[in-house]
Amino acid sequence: MSHPDFTPTPPESAAPDAAALHARIAELERQLDEARTAGAALAENEQRYRALVDADPDGVVIIDAESTIVAVNPAMCRMFGYPAQQMVGKPLTVLMPHRLRAGHMGGTRRYMMTGERSIPWRGVQVPALRRDGSEFPVEINFGEYRSDGQRFFAGFMTDITERVRDQEALQFQTTLLQAQSNVAIDGILVSHQGRVLNMNRRYAEIFTIPEELRAPERCVEMFAWATRQAADPDGYRRTIEGLREDFHTVHRDEVLLADGRVLDRYSAPLASEAGEVYGRIWMVRDITERKQFEVKLKEAKEAAEAANEAKSEFLSRMSHELRTPMNSILGFGQLLQRSPLPADQARSVEHILKAGRHLLNLINEVLEIARIEANQQQLSLEPVHAATLLNEALALVRPTADQRPVQLSARAPQGSDAYVRADQQRLMQVLLNLLSNAIKYNRSGGAVELLARPAAGAGGSGFLAIGVRDTGPGIPPDRLGELFVAFSRLGAERSGVEGTGLGLALSQRLVEVMGGQLRVESTVGEGSTFWVELPVTENPRERLEPGRTDGARADTMARPARTILYVEDNLANLDLVETILMDRPEISLIPALQGRLGLQLAREHRPDLVLLDLHLPDISGEMVLHELRADDRTRHVPVLVISADATTRQVERLRAAGARDYLTKPLDVDQFLTAVDAALGVEG
Repeated sequence: MSHPDFTPTPPESAAPDAAALHARIAELERQLDEARTAGAALAENEQRYRALVDADPDGVVIIDAESTIVAVNPAMCRMFGYPAQQMVGKPLTVLMPHRLRAGHMGGTRRYMMTGERSIPWRGVQVPALRRDGSEFPVEINFGEYRSDGQRFFAGFMTDITERVRDQEALQFQTTLLQAQSNVAIDGILVSHQGRVLNMNRRYAEIFTIPEELRAPERCVEMFAWATRQAADPDGYRRTIEGLREDFHTVHRDEVLLADGRVLDRYSAPLASEAGEVYGRIWMVRDITERKQFEVKLKEAKEAAEAANEAKSEFLSRMSHELRTPMNSILGFGQLLQRSPLPADQARSVEHILKAGRHLLNLINEVLEIARIEANQQQLSLEPVHAATLLNEALALVRPTADQRPVQLSARAPQGSDAYVRADQQRLMQVLLNLLSNAIKYNRSGGAVELLARPAAGAGGSGFLAIGVRDTGPGIPPDRLGELFVAFSRLGAERSGVEGTGLGLALSQRLVEVMGGQLRVESTVGEGSTFWVELPVTENPRERLEPGRTDGARADTMARPARTILYVEDNLANLDLVETILMDRPEISLIPALQGRLGLQLAREHRPDLVLLDLHLPDISGEMVLHELRADDRTRHVPVLVISADATTRQVERLRAAGARDYLTKPLDVDQFLTAVDAALGVEG
C-alpha cells in the first residue's frame, strides 16, 4: 500500500526540553564567563601581590605546617645570601643558628597540636644565619592563613643590625654619662615641670636624701626634704619655683645649708639647638672648705699687711735711730780730724772714722735689703742705655783700679749697645759693687774685663747679659752657694780687704726686683765672672713717629712761647722728651737732674709746666710736688708726673696731692703731647 509523504512531528513534550537545554547552556556560558573574569581578576591580584612582595624592602618568607619554605621574596635572598631556588623546599631552620633550631621545631609542633605559642608573633628579635655563616639580628612578625585546606605561615623579617648597633652605642653613652655623673664632684639634677628626670649620687649625698626618696616617682617628697636642709627653706623654695616655669634664665648663687655648709648652685635651661626645652639642669658644689680657706686667707692677708706696715714703721724708725748717732760720731770725728792732734790720737780718730763709715755702709745695706724684702723698695724701671751706664761705672772705679794696680777695660764692650729695662741708679749700684769686688779681690797686676752678649729669658724673651770677669783666686764649687748669703764673705774677712758681706746679697735682690738675674761662673786659680741679665727694651727714640711735616712745624710757630721744667735724672729720658718736643719750637725745655735743683729752677723761672719724675737721687718727686704746691710762687704751675710706677694707689695719691695728670713710662708720644697741650691750655 502506498503511503503519502509523511513527516513525523515531535510530540508536544519535546519543545520544552529543548528550551530548557538552551537555557542551561546559556547559564553555563554565563558562569563560564564569570569564572574567566574572576580568574583574570585573581591572576591580576596575584600579580599585584607578587609585585608588592617583590618590592618590599623587608624579607618575606612563606612556610607550611612542617616549617618548610614555600616561597621567598627577593629581599630574603639579598638578606641571607641565597638564591630563591636554594631556599624554597628547605626547612626554615636553615636560616637559624644551630643553637635555636631544636627550640624552633619543638615550638612549631606544640603550636600545631595545642595552638599554644612559645614566643610572641609580633616584634620578635632573634639572631639569623646568613649563607656565609655570619649571624645578624632580625625582627620578625608572623601571620597564619589557610589555602585549599592547608595551613601556611607568613613571616616578615627586618634586618635590625644598624638599629641594634645604635641602641648599643646609645646604651654605652648612657652608661658612660651615668658613670661620669655618679663620680662627679658636683651634684647634678635634671628636672622638668616639677618632675625629676635624672639625679646623680653626689646630689643625693650633698642633700643627705634617704635612699627611699631617690626614686623619680617620689620627687615631691625629695624636693621637700632638700628644701628643709637649707638654712632659709622659704628662700630656697622660692628660687626653685621661680625658675621652674622660666625656660630661659641662667641662675647662679650660693646656698647656705642648715648644718653650716655652703653650696655653689648653678642652674640653666636644657634645650635643643632648635629651642625645644627638655627641662632644667641644676648643679651644686660643696664649697665650704673653699669659703673657709678664703676667710683664713683674708685674715692672713690682713695680718701680713699689718706686719708689713709694722715692719715698714720699724725700718723707718731704725733708719732714724741708727743714722742719728752715726751722724754725731762721724761729724765730731771729722771735727777732731781737722784739729791738731798728737800722732797717736790722730790714728785713733782715723780708726773711729773708718769704723764709723764701715758701720754706716752696713746700716744702709741692711736697711735696703730689708726694704726689698718688705716690698718697700721703690724702683723706676725705664729704658737704660747699657753702654753709657757701663762707661760711667768704669770712670768711677778707675782710680781704685789704678791704685791696686789692676788693668781695667778701656770702655764698654760692643755688645752692650742696647737698652735694658732697669732702674738706672740701682743698676749703677750693682755694677759698681761687682766692679769694686773684681778689683778688690783680684791679684796685683790682674785684669778686670767687661763682657756683653744676648741671652734668652723665660719664654724666649730677649735679655742682655753683662759680665764682669776678674783674674782673682776663684771660688770653690762647694762654696758657690754661700756667695749670695748675707754676711758671708767666704774667708775674705781674713784678707784685710774691707767689706760687709752684704754687697752681693743686695745686688742679687736688686737685679731680681728689676726682673733680671745675677749669677756667677768661677774656676779656682783662674778667676770669676759675674753675669747681670736684664730684659732688653726698645730704644726710646724708636717710639717716636717718623719725621713730622714742615706744615706741622709751621703750625706750631704761631703758638706763644712756653717754658717747661723737666725734673729727671735719667739722661735717656731727658733726651727722649727733648726729641719729642723738637716739633714744638715755641717750647723751651729746662732740665733738672735733682729734686732740689728742680725746686730752685721752678722758683726762679716760674715755668708754664713741670714734668716730674718720682725717683730722684736726692729727694723724692712726691716731696718736690709737695714743695711746689706749698710755695706761693709755684702753687699754680701745673705738674705732670712721669713715672714707671703705674699702681692705682700711687696714681690716685699723686693726683690727690696736686698733680694735674700722671703719665706712665714708656711714654706714649701722642698721649704725652695731648697731656702737655692740655696743661698749657693749647687748643688741638
